[in-house]
Amino acid sequence: YLLQANAQNLFGSKAEFPEVRLWAGDKVTSDIFIEGYVVSDAANKNMGDNVQTTPTAIDYTRNDKPLYIESLDGRYGFKVEPAPAADNIFTRYSKVQLLLKGTTVGQNINPNSYYISGVTSGMVMDQEQGTAAALPVKEKPMSELTDDDIFTYVTLKDCEFPVRKGSFTPVNEGYSPLFNANRISKYPLLMRDIMGNSMFLLTNMNVPYRRDGAMLPYGSGTVSGIVVHEKFTRFSYEDAASEDEYGNIGRYQIRHVSRSDIKLANDFSNSFSALLTEYRYPNLSSGAAL
Repeated sequence: YLLQANAQNLFGSKAEFPEVRLWAGDKVTSDIFIEGYVVSDAANKNMGDNVQTTPTAIDYTRNDKPLYIESLDGRYGFKVEPAPAADNIFTRYSKVQLLLKGTTVGQNINPNSYYISGVTSGMVMDQEQGTAAALPVKEKPMSELTDDDIFTYVTLKDCEFPVRKGSFTPVNEGYSPLFNANRISKYPLLMRDIMGNSMFLLTNMNVPYRRDGAMLPYGSGTVSGIVVHEKFTRFSYEDAASEDEYGNIGRYQIRHVSRSDIKLANDFSNSFSALLTEYRYPNLSSGAAL
């Protein structure tokens, strides 16, 4: 690709993330670029919401399109959708400069988040490989999350799974891609923190470690990932005045990028909770469940 400088021998002027947000609803016509860290992984199967197109069909290509870029200080984030998905050449932890002229900035309301569409690989001015250590540290309890955290990489403190049996996706596998059923695209696993707040951990059904035979961790610790806001209509349907609001499972959810993002102790003795109740499968005798 060739990049042509403007009359001032510049390739554009750097814009801060709040400045780019002002373009929401419009196509960018100025020679501006953003600089930030890529917190997503193009090869990962848990990067986006795979849309349920019919009751028995899912568009799995949607997961391959989005990437998430956060500002150098980690305060703001954008969801970027390259066109086509093959132009998602971005690598996790890399520091990138991305031209925005010709792209479109969009905004989601309540909660407020921002996305950029129409990006091509030719708009990449620079991409420096990085490591996890280069990312700004954002560690906070669930109660301190704000809309600005959406599409950024955050570590949630003092978390645990209140229901610890099963896998990251405890569903009837007859509805899953494992049996080519394609009736469910993701599962929201409930988390809570030591302050009594709760939110969901999202795992797509084609994540390789979603059900690998390992037990869920019984203890507490941290959970990291990309903060998002997504609906889940299979969890809750016709639960609002308009169809656009069906399946609202909370203001924020979090998508883990790797299994190592979930740093919860395995032993129940390293938990901040006590066991309330436990259910067992019944014994069947002469048609009765005892």
